[in-house]
Amino acid sequence: MNTLYSGPFSRVLLVKPSGSSGLAFALNPIPLGLESIAGNIQDLVDDLLIYDQFMEKEPLQNILSWFKPDLVGFSMSATEHNTAGKLMQLIKKFDPRIPILAGGYHPTGAPDLVLKDLNCDAVCRGEGEILFRDFIQGHDWASIDGLSYKVPYNGGEILHNNDRVVIKDLDTLPFPARHLRKRRGYRYQNVLLLNREYDLMEFGRGCYGKCTFCCEP
Repeated sequence: MNTLYSGPFSRVLLVKPSGSSGLAFALNPIPLGLESIAGNIQDLVDDLLIYDQFMEKEPLQNILSWFKPDLVGFSMSATEHNTAGKLMQLIKKFDPRIPILAGGYHPTGAPDLVLKDLNCDAVCRGEGEILFRDFIQGHDWASIDGLSYKVPYNGGEILHNNDRVVIKDLDTLPFPARHLRKRRGYRYQNVLLLNREYDLMEFGRGCYGKCTFCCEP
């Protein structure tokens, strides 16, 4: 078994796989979660890139060759499970030592499934801004609340750390790193309204229900 790179990490690639359904035909789904994480970690790394497969024209293999990440993070819903799995295979084929950390609706609701079924090393359950900072700085995985992960050299045993306390005041977080879109030439448009560009803002977060089935219409 290859030993994974350990932090602190310096070149971080954040990936949004394609596979969204429903209204995605009209509204390209902006990866606001990844942009929020990027805004909160950009002071810790040397380089940072968001790869939105829904918008991207360059194959991921090319990105890996010139960007050379030492950590890759995924944000995914259930409809993106299979496409994310293919991208993770590409990453591990390029360099099996790169840790892959997955977050979003799907990994939060089904961390065991994601860790068992995909080439994923760890899962962020719930909010990712603070957890990702801990991960990037090289904190011991066992000490990071909200993290689920495979135990190396132990038959793939999966451990789930304690839940992370939710962020009570979103104003304590930096603004999302929207400027990273320009680096890849992404323009998010509504094709039903004369190709107007649009954006997303977040005023609140979370729900009391914790339903395992609620991620997309």
